[in-house]
Amino acid sequence: MINIADLIEKMKRRPLLNIKKTKTKSWQLEALEAIKKLSDGDKHRGGIFKCYSSDLYKAQIALKDSLELNKPFSLYFFKVYWTLIKRSNQKDPRKFQR
Repeated sequence: MINIADLIEKMKRRPLLNIKKTKTKSWQLEALEAIKKLSDGDKHRGGIFKCYSSDLYKAQIALKDSLELNKPFSLYFFKVYWTLIKRSNQKDPRKFQR
């Protein structure tokens, strides 16, 4: 029979399995920083991650705007972000005039 102490010794000498760590992308790191900077970022963590994953540039602008205007709130961040998204999706009427 195998002794439990022998098994413990074998497990200690055994090399650890090569566990692959998932790579973090730049938008994930920036989203974490935004969550820390916004006063109520923990409440709206999923929404902030979604904004950064869908459009990093507009999320960066929204965060800078909310911090510069001294409104570090998630709701203001979302308001600026969605305003930027809506304006970028609008078609310029001057382009279609004949």
